Amino acid sequence: MDGTTIRGNQEALGLLLEKVYRHGGYDFRAYKDGTVTRRLERRLQVTGVATYAEYMRYLDAHPEEYEGLSQTLTIALSGFFRNRPSFEQVTRLVLPELIAHKINR
Repeated sequence: MDGTTIRGNQEALGLLLEKVYRHGGYDFRAYKDGTVTRRLERRLQVTGVATYAEYMRYLDAHPEEYEGLSQTLTIALSGFFRNRPSFEQVTRLVLPELIAHKINR
């Protein structure tokens, strides 16, 4: 890919993410370009469009696609269980209470 094509794609990607933010309420502008690009490719395939410009027009015609895009770009996971102090607090304070309640039923 030559520099002009990359720059054109970067500009189109920026416009698309701005559109998604303004019209769909989802702000993916701070996501890594590589991550967004890979995941956007999935939506382009699903919707049958080939370019970001076509996808922007598709979003205009199919506003429900904002939700599909959001589901593709976000990862449903909880950082809570990756936060060791929080998890230790639950283990120390909450779990014993739950177990005691269950035993005493």
